[in-house]
Amino acid sequence: MTEIQQNRWDRLVRRVAGIVGGGSQVNDTLNELFPTIDVENVPGELLALANMRLGWVSGLLVASVAERNHHQIFNPVNSGTLVVITQVSSFSSVTSIFRFSNFIGALPTLAGNERARDTRRGVLSELTAQHRTDQSTVSGGLDFQVIAPANTPNVVKDENAISILFPGTGLTVTNQTLNIDSTVSFMWRERAFEPSEQLANG
Repeated sequence: MTEIQQNRWDRLVRRVAGIVGGGSQVNDTLNELFPTIDVENVPGELLALANMRLGWVSGLLVASVAERNHHQIFNPVNSGTLVVITQVSSFSSVTSIFRFSNFIGALPTLAGNERARDTRRGVLSELTAQHRTDQSTVSGGLDFQVIAPANTPNVVKDENAISILFPGTGLTVTNQTLNIDSTVSFMWRERAFEPSEQLANG
């Protein structure tokens, strides 16, 4: 049968099985691979073995007169990385609408408080995705919206992906109510993308 491009999975198989030596191992272990490892639904503790990093971050923006709070996860230009957001939690002390939108370009303020969820590379190991914020009168984009009741976190979760961020894009979550505090938390995974994954952005 025709072999497929399998570098992502080969790295995982090598590390899980402790295989040393050149050449692809996926083809050689194919009969055993699928019954034991679901290579597209890998447990969190094995993701690092496939060069995938897990991140999370939370940000509080306090009330600013006549302005809305904007929270963003941004994938820097030319990062060579795909950022896959899997969970967003939004919270405010008053009932509020939070708008989600995929956004080209970074918000102006770099918060810089991103943290790795897998500490094996170090608690402060470097992540590609950036947590950025802004406060302005601008309304949020309307790709998707949720209503967060007062003092109740609203959690949007999709292990497959809420949003997949190509370099130079970000997911921005905007509190539509003026002049209130808001907290938004993100969870994501990130990895280097293969040339064939660039699609229209190539």
